[in-house]
Amino acid sequence: MTGALSKPNNYDFLNGNNGAAVSTPLEEASKTVEDKRFANYTTGTLAIAIPPTTVQACSTIRELNINSALMSLANMCSAIQNQLKSAGRIFGLVNPSVVAELMPVLESVNDLSDSMRDRATLPLEYMDNIAAIQGIPAWDILPGERVDFHNVFKLYRDSRYFLLDTGDYAISNRTIAGLAKQLGVPGSILTYISKLYSWQDRCALYDSYMESEMQKRKAQQEVMIRNEHLKMTQQLASKAWDKLTKQINNLGPKELIQVLELGIKYSRISAGMLPDKPGDVVATRQTNLSIYNSTTNNTADQMMNINAGSTPEKTGSAVERQLTEDMKDENNLLSILHVLQASGAMKTAVHADLIDHGEEGLGILDTDEEVDE
Repeated sequence: MTGALSKPNNYDFLNGNNGAAVSTPLEEASKTVEDKRFANYTTGTLAIAIPPTTVQACSTIRELNINSALMSLANMCSAIQNQLKSAGRIFGLVNPSVVAELMPVLESVNDLSDSMRDRATLPLEYMDNIAAIQGIPAWDILPGERVDFHNVFKLYRDSRYFLLDTGDYAISNRTIAGLAKQLGVPGSILTYISKLYSWQDRCALYDSYMESEMQKRKAQQEVMIRNEHLKMTQQLASKAWDKLTKQINNLGPKELIQVLELGIKYSRISAGMLPDKPGDVVATRQTNLSIYNSTTNNTADQMMNINAGSTPEKTGSAVERQLTEDMKDENNLLSILHVLQASGAMKTAVHADLIDHGEEGLGILDTDEEVDE
């Protein structure tokens, strides 16, 4: 495939050099990030000064002669690369070494036959959101790509991402002009190299991969945060329950009703439901043990506040006014609670309410113990 390039010709600049590959600044920085799970995305940024070793590794590019052969080949590679896309999807990368062999018979991209295009294409395979050529990501070094060319490409590719101490990435702009300025080389040289090796499409594939990786990280962080919150909530709930069970015999009838209400709410929340049955009227006030800022009402609130905001003598029938007066007496309230509990009416009512709303099987009020004052 590269036999024509084995002897001196106008395309010797494709033959490569003996320089060694170097790491970008954030390839090194990512190794020092404390959170190793998310730092190893193999990226870098121009926000960190390019070290002298990297600049030196790119020094041979300054000696590159911009001649008509380089310009013609770069423009032809760019034109062919534009044909290797369909519906926004890149299905291959151009191989400049093959295009160089074809240049004597190509005056324009229209002279390219299907078989020529196939020869000049490095086909892409997509695996787990990684676009690869022969199993190697398209943003890594390509077959036949000069090492110093690839060193510069990595700096350009990675200049979009700035690694933070947390392992997250801030997004910045990447420009060939900015990279050329930092390396001290003419921008025109990098422009032609970028056309030869499809920098823009390779960066687009890399950005798609990075976006996917950052979304995965975000999802992992959300799971971790939820697990931490759940663990903390379980610890607090356990301590609160232990203290409540020790103090249960010291509670008055009103507090016992509040505890009952709280237990029902907690059971509903644990099952992923709203703490109160939807559709109730707005509560006149919340209980002291309220755990949810709700606009719905509950029976306990009504029992304890049946007279709130009104004058008994002026509202309701005589029976209702008498019931209001009776409910003020704690002994009467406790007697009602005992009767409801002993008869099973309270358990049956709550259970029926849950069934009506498709919430059967929560295990609420499965005890036959009486409420003690």
